[in-house]
Amino acid sequence: DDDFLAESYLSKGMIDFNIGNIDPAIEQFLFVVNNYQHTKYFKQAISALQVAYASIAQIDEYLLIIESLPNVSLSNSEQDSLIYNTGFMKFSEEDYPVAHSTFDKYISRFQDGVFINEATYYNALSLLMIGDTAQAILNYERLLEVGPSSFEEESLVFLARKSYNEENYQKSNMYYIRILEVATSNSINVIF
Repeated sequence: DDDFLAESYLSKGMIDFNIGNIDPAIEQFLFVVNNYQHTKYFKQAISALQVAYASIAQIDEYLLIIESLPNVSLSNSEQDSLIYNTGFMKFSEEDYPVAHSTFDKYISRFQDGVFINEATYYNALSLLMIGDTAQAILNYERLLEVGPSSFEEESLVFLARKSYNEENYQKSNMYYIRILEVATSNSINVIF
């Protein structure tokens, strides 16, 4: 019975996934996807593949598989969310190099994406954590270019302090003035 076989492969994949054997888990999920599309376990295998590929930040591999399947597709907004969430998951796990590369991918692919400001901000933080201050500065500046956002104040504070520490007082002063204009928290007391 195909349902029984599909469930068995799916279960084996879940066991592998839960003990950290991601590649064998992916193989099991792919087997179900490729051989049991007519069963009730097909959609579960698709979902399991998404989680497995996201856990190793290889969401592009997952998207290629989805694109190759007839009658299965992801909307642009679903892809937008999936790539951002993968980057944020890696950021939360403190895997900053992978978070950075995932956010970079998001930023280049979804320049008007739902999470563009969030991706840019967390990319800046990831870059700082891996020691690439120059690229982090570019991300903070990009956030300021798009206009008001929930990350404007944090971006201005970082850029003001960085400019001040580099003795670029004119630029630092410009950022501090902007902070006064947009400050929404008590952080202004800490800054001055």
